[in-house]
Amino acid sequence: MKHRSMAKELAGTVKEILGTCVSIGCTVDGKDPKDLQQEIADGDVEIPLNWAVAVRLFLFLLLN
Repeated sequence: MKHRSMAKELAGTVKEILGTCVSIGCTVDGKDPKDLQQEIADGDVEIPLNWAVAVRLFLFLLLN
């Protein structure tokens, strides 16, 4: 997803994916994706820069 994203940082790419979750009406780990987007923006949730961790996070978000 990152290679097609317009985001400068990985956190922006994650927020794009969460926006897709909002659009299709799914939750992420039982939470509203809008709440997670706000937590990322506020700095409450840290997005790792390691791509291996990022891929695992993406798959976790996708499969849950």
